[in-house]
Amino acid sequence: IALKEYEGMYVSISFDDGLKSCLLASKIMDDYGAKGCFYINGKVISASDNDKIETFCREQLNMKLMEFLSWEDIKDMVKRGHEIGNHTFSHNNCGKLSQEDFENDFEINHRLISEKITPPVHFAWPYGREDNVNKGQLDYIKMRGYHSAASAIRGGCYHEGRVSDSFYLLREHCVAAWPLRHIEYFI
Repeated sequence: IALKEYEGMYVSISFDDGLKSCLLASKIMDDYGAKGCFYINGKVISASDNDKIETFCREQLNMKLMEFLSWEDIKDMVKRGHEIGNHTFSHNNCGKLSQEDFENDFEINHRLISEKITPPVHFAWPYGREDNVNKGQLDYIKMRGYHSAASAIRGGCYHEGRVSDSFYLLREHCVAAWPLRHIEYFI
């Protein structure tokens, strides 16, 4: 993918965590000629033990047991033109990890996605707030040749005042369960 300079405002649609509902979202987007980036955690995509998945949902995502995409689902989405991004392997709070632990978790997910699909070039850190990642971690991602790093919470991309750096994406957070008028506000 060649990076180009664009003028004006653009919308990028992205989803975190690799929930099975992303497959339906990707198909709906296809109907409208839109494509998205789906940030996944390899640990849960690779898991088959319902107890471990339930623990992951409860402890890492703060939600009830959910179904996740399979690698076949993800391959299908990529075949249809969607992108897959790195969201770390374990979905830990990166801001609480040492640089070495962060790099290991990041690289496990990078290698897994690269082997199963294609090398990812976009990153969104779990939990998405500014304190959930640090400068060394963001610098590492950039050094690895990634095209972007994105937050998940409004304003999270303003890490250390670098809003003018196009590497850090301004990412507004919408939840499908919100009233339609709230979602329309962001669109």
